[in-house]
Amino acid sequence: TATLTHKASGATYACVAIRKGAWPFLAGTLAKFIQNCGQPNVTIRGDGEDSLQSLIKACAAVLRTQGFVVDMQSTPVSSHQSIGSAERHHAIVGSFVRVMLSVIRRKTGIVVMPTMRLFAWTLRHAGYLVTFRHIRTNGQTSWMMLNGADVKHRLVPFGEAVMYRIQDGDAPRSKAMPRWERAIWVGVCHDGQHIL
Repeated sequence: TATLTHKASGATYACVAIRKGAWPFLAGTLAKFIQNCGQPNVTIRGDGEDSLQSLIKACAAVLRTQGFVVDMQSTPVSSHQSIGSAERHHAIVGSFVRVMLSVIRRKTGIVVMPTMRLFAWTLRHAGYLVTFRHIRTNGQTSWMMLNGADVKHRLVPFGEAVMYRIQDGDAPRSKAMPRWERAIWVGVCHDGQHIL
């Protein structure tokens, strides 16, 4: 699991790391989260483990190509107290994940394992909830602290069966073809624009 936390606001991004090291997809998504925090000068701090430091370097490289000033800091390996904010938010994300997975198990009887695709979506949605919906001790969400306004879109319970409208492609659909399909709701992208 990769967890990135904006220290001042508590905004958090979490996703599954398929492998350790500088994985381009993960470096890109972490950079996108940092961009959404709206700070042109950033410090990325992480455990001194080589694989994490290579991921931080890859993320910093992406940010620098977009004009960000990036300072990278390394903490001693396994020194969790030196990255306390990230560790705290990692625990909050873990709590959200456990609750969502227990609801899915109770409703469907399905035990979602960490190797399943639904687990990855659960983790991402938990990070979304911590940033956009979790009320902090100051009475605000992290998103409100960063942007001065909360998000307005409505949420469906994670894992709920929903109907989605099939969009017409290049060629119009036949009127006899179904326009709606069933799916499982797995959250909102961190950009707040795309429902998944």
